[in-house]
Amino acid sequence: MTIRDDLIAAKALIDTPEKWWKGPAIGPAGEMCAVRACEKAVGLPPMGMHDDPYGRAYEMFIALNGKTPRGFVVSTYNDMPDTAHADIMAVFDRAIKALEP
Repeated sequence: MTIRDDLIAAKALIDTPEKWWKGPAIGPAGEMCAVRACEKAVGLPPMGMHDDPYGRAYEMFIALNGKTPRGFVVSTYNDMPDTAHADIMAVFDRAIKALEP
């Protein structure tokens, strides 16, 4: 899989507002923030980056960080009070488009 494929998989994990979480990694009903969705898409355990998928998750974060408004890192942007689900989906869309072959 490519980083683009991983981003598409991560986006699918939070593709509705009910699946998305603003706050620490995982919500009470299993909702996920953008970072946790990236980790899960490449098989990382919750709150840990300890093996081979680390590099893939890191590349995903770099791709997303470059597409947030005003240069925020994706974890910060995800949790900002004014950030909505649609904003996070737009960051994923920009990162996925930038990685098109």
